[in-house]
Amino acid sequence: MRANEREPRALEGDSAGTPVPYTAALHPTHYDRNGRSPALRIDYLIVADAAQIANNKLYVMGGGWNQLRVNTLPADVNIGLAVGVRVDWNETNVRRKLELLVHDSDGKQLMRVEGQFETGRPAGIPQGSSQLIQVAANGRVQFPDVGSYLLLAVVDGDELQRVPFYVSEASKTAVV
Repeated sequence: MRANEREPRALEGDSAGTPVPYTAALHPTHYDRNGRSPALRIDYLIVADAAQIANNKLYVMGGGWNQLRVNTLPADVNIGLAVGVRVDWNETNVRRKLELLVHDSDGKQLMRVEGQFETGRPAGIPQGSSQLIQVAANGRVQFPDVGSYLLLAVVDGDELQRVPFYVSEASKTAVV
């Protein structure tokens, strides 16, 4: 058991395990150090106004933004989060823990969505096929100030992807 189970292990870092700073925009590679495709990877991680999954399809309203302008601070904002987790053939039928986290630039958690998933191998799919697990969640977040924020996707305690976004205050002067 790790000393602090609430903190996900960083996607990348130095050999001592020091996490990459939150200000860095990181994208995971689709291959591990040995040139193999990892057993689990994130196909997409999206911040949106709203998101839902229906009939194995992702529906997004106002999605993919990286800048949010608010009228006043602190700001209570409805947001949607969507993630697609690609599960390798050999990793099916294993229960996994998924967490979607929204953090400020100091690492303070502002929103947490967690659950479990497990996928099997549907009849008729070709041997070796990967499976896509899709999750969408909607909630309310209070952004205390302008600045950088992160959406993190964590599976079984390992950070697999992060998406940075920025909150700014809209101009108080009206455009004529």
